[in-house]
Amino acid sequence: MRVVGLALLLGACGSQGGSTADSPSSSSLREPVTVATQPPAETTAAPTTVAPRPTTTAASTPTTPTTETPVETSPPITGPCTFDPPTAGGEITHIESGRLLGKDGDATERCLEEGLTTNAPVQWSATGDRFLTADNVITGSQGGEPSGVAATDTDVSWSAPTGKALISIDPASQHLIWHSNATGETKDISFLARTDEAVYHPAGKGIAAVGMAEDGTYGIWLASNRGSDRQLITRIDDPTTPASHLSFSADGRALFFIHRAVHSLVLDGLYLTELGAEGRQEDNLVVSNVDMAWANTTGACDTSGSVIANGADLRAEPGSPFADRTQTLQPVGWLAGARLIVAVRPTGCEGPADVWMWTGSGAQHEFTKVGHGWNAISVRTPHGPFVDLPDQIEQAAPG
Repeated sequence: MRVVGLALLLGACGSQGGSTADSPSSSSLREPVTVATQPPAETTAAPTTVAPRPTTTAASTPTTPTTETPVETSPPITGPCTFDPPTAGGEITHIESGRLLGKDGDATERCLEEGLTTNAPVQWSATGDRFLTADNVITGSQGGEPSGVAATDTDVSWSAPTGKALISIDPASQHLIWHSNATGETKDISFLARTDEAVYHPAGKGIAAVGMAEDGTYGIWLASNRGSDRQLITRIDDPTTPASHLSFSADGRALFFIHRAVHSLVLDGLYLTELGAEGRQEDNLVVSNVDMAWANTTGACDTSGSVIANGADLRAEPGSPFADRTQTLQPVGWLAGARLIVAVRPTGCEGPADVWMWTGSGAQHEFTKVGHGWNAISVRTPHGPFVDLPDQIEQAAPG
């Protein structure tokens, strides 16, 4: 796939979205321009076709990169567990002996929860006040309760902006299912014949999904959080090359995804930019919910693979502790200040890992070791400011 080479919008974020739209009862998207969706009883127009041309994204090189001396992790804390709010800059969480531990960027560690029965990474809500476990239990300051999501459902994710609901995909019907955390109510909000993946916009008024319409059109679509007013925003001509890893930028202005390579689609005008490069097996995309930052893996899950962070290859960075290629690398998530958390293992991409932090802001790019042999690593960072979706989505971008 080749794309239109237009600059990624990097403007300052707007104010926090004014309406909480975590449930299907909230307001839908404003009337958008209709594009080739062809749902029943709708009149549609074909999306504008733009001649593609290749794009390259240059990565800036720090002038004085430094590598900090690795610091071994102290033994896990043994004090009482208190589910406190997340720190402003975020923290790295991991599970040890059924205890959920959190460590912030200043190396302050605490126990958040105990009695966990899963040893898989938890999934934090946008506000960081609750988490979802791999066995579909929601836990917060008031304790834990079943999420209501079926054990067989896939692609489970939080609603936005406050996480009052979850969405998932029923593998039997490939429909998009909405689950209320407050009432246990469940609704089919599908707007595609087949949904492969879906994610809420940070303001909560829209859902982006990749999948196929009734007429066989495959691509990335945008609809209201009720599943109405769907629009095709990126057409993908070959469904055998699927798109994945849908993630909105922190400010809500752009949608990141992988289709052969990492791309960013600016929603206001549908400007599509290829951030990665085809042919290098790009995967495991993680996007910051505070800064304009992204990272992904390239290559196989072995010592030949690497992590690309904001265009910089972490193995090739001056002073990189990973230049000798004796370990595997996997991005976990971002703390505030463009600090990427990376899981480092001697082999494979599962099991205990050493944890490093790469700071990619400013003139100096730094590597700091913050953990040793951690399990179930995740990142808890409260979502930053965002804007609503544009009043109009002008046309479908090529894909």
